Amino acid sequence: MKAADLRALGAEARNVWTDRQHADADSIARLLDGVTGVWFGGVDQWRLADVLRGTATERAIKACYAAGAVIGGTSAGAAVRRATGVTRHVLPAGSTFDPRSGVARLP
Repeated sequence: MKAADLRALGAEARNVWTDRQHADADSIARLLDGVTGVWFGGVDQWRLADVLRGTATERAIKACYAAGAVIGGTSAGAAVRRATGVTRHVLPAGSTFDPRSGVARLP
């Protein structure tokens, strides 16, 4: 799903492309203020996790999630949710998640 697809469904959507340096900038993290959803497209999940991990943008994504926003993604975008710690709070205890395949095994 792309921003254009979300807009066709009535959502206000934008694409945000960033690198590690800019992901830690408040100006990028503030783009997430008040959002009700974050969608990660499919890319290299390890690169995406490396870009986001420990940055202001990762903290903003987690704050959105804590406030009730929906976090989703396709392919690597789905896998990166776990790598950044978002789905750690969703999967039941005893679950395992393979970020390379995006497969979760529930107890």
